[in-house]
This record gives sequence, structure tokens and C-alpha cells, in this order.
Amino acid sequence: MVHVQDVSAYSTETDEAASELVAGVADDLSAFDIQARTEIRRGSGSAVASEILLASSQLDSHLVVLGSRRPSELGGLLFGSVAREVISQAHCPVLSVRASRRSVARRRRVLLALAGDEDLQAVTSVLLWLLEPSAEVAVWHGKRGPQSGAAVSARVAQTVEFFRSSGFAARSWIEAEVLGVPEDIKYAAELFAADLVVVGSRRMSELSAFLHGSVSRRVAHLTDLPMLVVPTVS
Repeated sequence: MVHVQDVSAYSTETDEAASELVAGVADDLSAFDIQARTEIRRGSGSAVASEILLASSQLDSHLVVLGSRRPSELGGLLFGSVAREVISQAHCPVLSVRASRRSVARRRRVLLALAGDEDLQAVTSVLLWLLEPSAEVAVWHGKRGPQSGAAVSARVAQTVEFFRSSGFAARSWIEAEVLGVPEDIKYAAELFAADLVVVGSRRMSELSAFLHGSVSRRVAHLTDLPMLVVPTVS
């Protein structure tokens, strides 16, 4: 567990508070029989995300888990967002959990939202070691005009069969785009009573994502649910 202490002029976190924070989280993890190694790093406000990315690379992590707030789209672009920067640059999947959310629920209902350009092998392999044995997966795909209905159905059916053959309950969910893919994903997650939303992500610059839209970024902005973002391998 890595905590990056903000040491900028505007930060109020003391060394003692940082130490208490990591010790408290380590104690919480020990209750689940998880042994945690803790580390405190330091950086100014703009360097916090860079320190997290550096730690992830140095530790060769398979997953980054972090808390996030919900900045406005423009605010996140102008002032930065740690979660946003980590998600856009991390070499591995990132599980983002809303900082204000207090839930101890197990991740038993998972909405896997497909858009057609994600790395399915990467997504499914990550989910296999995150899913609870009793988990149910809804493989969702929003249909857009230019897409082939048969191709979408085959892609979803293939993914559903993968999870079923791995011992999980899974079902397909294909619907026409109504409000826009990110908004439709949000409402699908609510209808399914999902505990976790999973999406793929392409690498986009901050400006490109803001101007042209990023599904994963928009979903993260809309939902309070934990969200797993799996990067597309180039």
C-alpha cells in the first residue's frame, strides 16, 4: 500500500497523520487476512499521480486500486485529477472507488460494458481473479447505428460463454443506444444493481478525451459505483 503525501504549500497533512493513515488501512486489510506492506512517498500536488504511476511501475503491479472524487469535466481538465491521470497512464488495470462511498458489499454483481474496441482477453483475464465465486456477470453492449447486429451479438455471446465455462453465472444484455453510451452504462448498472462496473479504455490525451469524449472517463464521472478500467493493449 502506497500513500503519496502531498507536501505542497497548501497541504495540511502532517507526517503523523500520513503514518496513521497507512497503519489504519493495513489494520483493516489484516482483518481480511491480507498482509500489507506500507510505504509513504512524497510529492507536490501535481506530482501525486506521477508518484503513484512510478510506484506501480517499480512494483510491477497487476492492479492499481485508488480512491477518487468527482471533479467537473472542465475542472478535471484545468486542475487535474489524480485518478484521471492514473487511469489514463497506468500500465495495468485500475480499480477506482469513490472516496465518499462507504460500502462493505462483496462484488457479486458485475456489469461488463463493451463498446467494441476493448481488449477482451485483458478484460476477462483480470475479471477472473477479481470475481467472487458466486458472482453474476451481465455482459452489456450498446448498439450503435453503423455496427453490425450480428457482430455485436457474437461478441457478447462469446464473452458470456467464456464466463459460464469458467463457472460463473453470466447473461447477455444488448440494447440500442438511447442517451449515449456512458449514460446508458450508468443506467444499466443501476437496473442490474451492480456492485462493480467494468469498462475498457483506449489511451487518449486529456485534451482529446475532453473534446472528443472518453467513455470510461464519462462513466467514472457519472457513477458512484466502483469502476474497473482495463487498458487496451496497443
